[in-house]
Amino acid sequence: MIKWYTVKVKYNKKGKEGEDSKRVTESFLLPAVSFTDAEARIHKEVGQTADGEFSVNAMSVTEIQDVIRNTEGGQWYMSKITISYEDNDKVTKVKQNYMVEGMSVQQVTNSIDEKLSDAMFDYETTNVALSTIIDVFYPDLDKEISRTSMGEHLENSIIEDAE
Repeated sequence: MIKWYTVKVKYNKKGKEGEDSKRVTESFLLPAVSFTDAEARIHKEVGQTADGEFSVNAMSVTEIQDVIRNTEGGQWYMSKITISYEDNDKVTKVKQNYMVEGMSVQQVTNSIDEKLSDAMFDYETTNVALSTIIDVFYPDLDKEISRTSMGEHLENSIIEDAE
């Protein structure tokens, strides 16, 4: 089963042209099947941008329903929504978290509304807060992928990496 992992990494970040590298600790979000898989993936991703050695300082499972990327870029926001639906004459409420990239809280809220425009349930955005996540590493973020096909994609990429 695929889960989202938040991984904190301490490394020397390459500076822009003419600038020295700087020691930073940053948080990243990525999908993986286990802590071991998440660590292997973060080594692959951060290894491309790190200047020298780096270390994984912390790793945790993060409850994320979906990730919404903005083509214009921006910062990452953690958005919480409450879904309401009727079940046997009772109103049931379910809370879900979305990681949304955007330039402002309003743009993030609009992205969620667009994403859930065809939903067959009522929902309310209850919180939008700037996240400490610097980037989300996910190869097919621009494609609409279900959790099942995402798992198959990740399993296939793991097999390809092992070969």
